[in-house]
Amino acid sequence: SPDFNRSCIIRNNIMGMNWGPEECQGHFPLLRGQPFDIMILCEHHGFKIAVNGQHYTVFEHRVPHNRVSHFAVDGDITIRSIEYGGGLLGGTMPMPGAMPIPGAVPM
Repeated sequence: SPDFNRSCIIRNNIMGMNWGPEECQGHFPLLRGQPFDIMILCEHHGFKIAVNGQHYTVFEHRVPHNRVSHFAVDGDITIRSIEYGGGLLGGTMPMPGAMPIPGAVPM
């Protein structure tokens, strides 16, 4: 999630209603009020994140990638579209009994 006040893109996970430690390293390639594209590619070791077509960082898996069931974005942004396609997570369903996260999008 972009945090314009802290000038960072926050990466985190939640398990059992407990948030993990935030990751916020790296430059901040966004400008308030300007459109941007974020692409997230799931690989075996982690999520590769690109911003505006440029590699940004890797968020290493904290749980097996096949257990990821939701994606959430928070902050002062407007989402115009979300595209979801194949790859490692393609075709998976949310885990039975998984707790919903407010604002999260099932994958």
